[in-house]
Amino acid sequence: MPFWTQLSETKLMQLEVEFPKLIMSIGQKSFGAHLLRLLNATCGAEHASVFNLTKDDLVEITAVSIDGSDTAHRQVEIYLKEGLWRKDPSLDEARQQLRIEDAAVVRTDVEHLSNPTLRDLVYGAPHVQDRLLICARNGDNILGLSVLRTSTKGPFTLDDVESVRSISNSIFAVVAKHINLTWDGPDVSVA
Repeated sequence: MPFWTQLSETKLMQLEVEFPKLIMSIGQKSFGAHLLRLLNATCGAEHASVFNLTKDDLVEITAVSIDGSDTAHRQVEIYLKEGLWRKDPSLDEARQQLRIEDAAVVRTDVEHLSNPTLRDLVYGAPHVQDRLLICARNGDNILGLSVLRTSTKGPFTLDDVESVRSISNSIFAVVAKHINLTWDGPDVSVA
């Protein structure tokens, strides 16, 4: 089913504005900000990060916050530096789903994370209340998109989750193109 049939008219109109801007920013430093604007219009995202996961390493592609601060990037640095991605139950669940599916959408129960550093520092310090982890397999690698909302905006609704899920294939195609133009890593085309 085409994604545009799954979106409200308001969200569809916002996507008609934001998606071309995202496409025009491929290969540019502004790519992350345009991606977050699109995610904000789709599901109210306040922070987002994109990563490439290999068998042994997780690499940040971009991390942005809607308020223009470097909060998302700082939190991703902690996540990477402390090796917390290896202890992230949402990432483990996404990996499990990707063994049988082409894509995975996992919602993180931030408040009940058992790892105190993940719960209190990575998500608690910036007041993150809800997280969607959307992943797609790409050969032996995984492309991931972490989408966050704070307690100010409240949790994602079911409509928010379905809206971002409905455009995730398009997002990953654009992300893969951006990575191929800006990154010296392996070819991660999914388009």
